[in-house]
Amino acid sequence: FLHDLEAAFPRALRIGRDLSEPYLRRAGGASSARLVAANVERLPFSDAGLDVVTCIYLFHELPPRLRAPVAAELARGLKPGGLLAFADSVQVSDAPGMERLLRAFPAFFHEPYFETYQATDLTGLFAGVGLIEEASDQAFLTKARLFRKI
Repeated sequence: FLHDLEAAFPRALRIGRDLSEPYLRRAGGASSARLVAANVERLPFSDAGLDVVTCIYLFHELPPRLRAPVAAELARGLKPGGLLAFADSVQVSDAPGMERLLRAFPAFFHEPYFETYQATDLTGLFAGVGLIEEASDQAFLTKARLFRKI
């Protein structure tokens, strides 16, 4: 995704964050993005210093107790009016016709937190930390949401 951002916004400062150093090396490749190994619960960025934050396929991997603190941390880093571009797995509420597949997924692919993710009200969770949903889209098993910090 860093390469896509670089192509779309060549003059923007891009920062890739992951807990895993090997993942960062793989993601960075030839990108000019700054890479930061950091825990998402304690991001090394100043309050209200970022214009845009992306969060891609993270929330279904988080233990339920961390979802609210991570949402708050993402919001903390955004400037007022800043955007959170969020993408993750669809939930049953997004795709009722896929309920059997979504219910079976954690058993077949060792996803211990996927079932609780299915029950998470993401719009409410992000609203609780000052991020209002502005747009949404869905493509097969992926949901995309755009939130703005108020």
